[in-house]
Amino acid sequence: MARLTHNRLSETEVKKARCPKSKISIDLRDGNGLILRISQGGQKHWRYEYRDNNQKKVLPFGRYPTVTLKAARLLSQSRKQISPRCGAA
Repeated sequence: MARLTHNRLSETEVKKARCPKSKISIDLRDGNGLILRISQGGQKHWRYEYRDNNQKKVLPFGRYPTVTLKAARLLSQSRKQISPRCGAA
């Protein structure tokens, strides 16, 4: 069984992260379903991926830096408490 990890990213890593020109976008995973998607244009969006009835679902949390790393983690945790069957993807 895979070990769930969380809080892998630091605020500094999030701030400095860039998408390579060779890719359209990249995903940085903080753990437990929380993802920061970075586009080639430099936009950063928080997403929460989870499974519902064995289907992958994505819940957008907003754009960084409007939604900080700390706020995204809180949103992720509150989402799990509201609907416990929505485990991380």
